[in-house]
Amino acid sequence: MDALRFPDDTHLGAIVSVDTETAAIRLRNPDGLRGLQINRLIAVESSRPGEFLIGLIRKITRALDEAERTIDEPDVFAPASFVDLVRVALIGTMRARVGLRSNVFARSVDTVPEVGALAWTLEGAALAAFMNTIGRETGTDARIHLGRYAIDPDAEAYVDGARFFQRHALIVGSTGSG
Repeated sequence: MDALRFPDDTHLGAIVSVDTETAAIRLRNPDGLRGLQINRLIAVESSRPGEFLIGLIRKITRALDEAERTIDEPDVFAPASFVDLVRVALIGTMRARVGLRSNVFARSVDTVPEVGALAWTLEGAALAAFMNTIGRETGTDARIHLGRYAIDPDAEAYVDGARFFQRHALIVGSTGSG
């Protein structure tokens, strides 16, 4: 079973521009900005079946829609119409199947999303499934359970201890946070 499944009618918005590292999503709903935060995970449909591109929100903007200017009076705008954009840094690819393995996340992006591709926030069951995939990739001997995500207490956070402690490391938190 695919770890990530989203009904089309629940999408956040659609891709309006893309380059090799980032994508811009135009939100479909003015209320779509509510609850969005920098570094929140986003899933974008890939041009390849069974794949989603995973990204982190890097910028959230709301601007007056220039297309709403009247032709006769270029300095006059129609009633407030806004364009809500989310810029996403693409960080990896979630594949439903790679060989005999299912639900595999790779920290590489082999393809970029097409303009018009739908995007969803990773939350609830989808976020928990994605985090479980990452946790499963790390061997149980090297996997360190950090806790749960503040944005979704059902999603457990893991880190690969073997990779994390290859270099100098310092873990810091506010008093009472840990």
